[in-house]
Amino acid sequence: MNPSAPINTEVQKAIQNLPNEMQKAVAVFIRLMGDVLNSFLRQITANPLPSIIFHYTDDVGLRGILETGTLWLNDIFHLNDPSELRYSCNPYSDDFMTAAEADERLAIQEFSGNLAEKLQNEIPQIANIFSLSFSEAGNDLAQWRAYADNGRGYAMGFDAHELEQAFGKARLGYMTFPVRYSKRELRHIHRQIRDEARPLITIHRGKDMTSEAKIEYLNTLLKIVGWEVLRVAVLFKHAAYCNEQEYRFLELCEAGAVPDIEYRARRYTLIRYKAFDWRSVVPDSLKQIVVGPASADSEKAWQFADECLRLYHAGAVEISRSRIPYRAA
Repeated sequence: MNPSAPINTEVQKAIQNLPNEMQKAVAVFIRLMGDVLNSFLRQITANPLPSIIFHYTDDVGLRGILETGTLWLNDIFHLNDPSELRYSCNPYSDDFMTAAEADERLAIQEFSGNLAEKLQNEIPQIANIFSLSFSEAGNDLAQWRAYADNGRGYAMGFDAHELEQAFGKARLGYMTFPVRYSKRELRHIHRQIRDEARPLITIHRGKDMTSEAKIEYLNTLLKIVGWEVLRVAVLFKHAAYCNEQEYRFLELCEAGAVPDIEYRARRYTLIRYKAFDWRSVVPDSLKQIVVGPASADSEKAWQFADECLRLYHAGAVEISRSRIPYRAA
């Protein structure tokens, strides 16, 4: 757990150009939001880590993970997650807009509308987010269907503590946490952001600033508030996904160019990802491989996993079979 991802460098420079009083007010907001996030992360990570976390994949993914010794953190905006992020951002937009409608100050109404627009349509411009998903459930029917080739793939079980420790080394802005599925918790944090942000929307009034400088300040504030909302949004999913018991490894990078980016192809699209070289740090963290319940020839699927292990991975790994009575979706 380390949510200390940097705010965009451009935003930092813009803050430094503000009058001292405004700089201090913005700095207080950023610090308070960091405290809120840290407090919530401590709360949701207070329980001991699960001993094993599982990564669902197909046969090609299994071989690749074993051959290269890497797991991929995919660009969250090119997977299914943008809709999930928008779900997690919507309560904030709704709360802010509701508060603005009851407020006669045009500035707050305009800011609320601009923020809602940014959160709905410009999320990728706020930050770069790379995500790697695990599950505390190593034999879940829905995940076999969704993430493991409709039950024909594998669930790879890793030692959670060892893998988390390896992931945290030399990574700024990393977060590891169990995903939350509570809309009540989400709204509570969003309202804290809203209440602390509202005074900043009009703080520039009466200051010796040009019109252009005031517009630049409000645009900077949009990015700051949007960043805080986004850092909270990645912690949540809709309650309909609670069966996944997701444990998420996340890397947040500021908007703009990101080092160590690689690309993979998927249906006429290049997907950005960052490789996590787990084997060079914790080679013994892989403990289990579970063969999916829909493998037409489970013995052949078991042999494939065994051969991949013999060819590409040194160390004892238990191979087992899912016994779920499976009917393809």
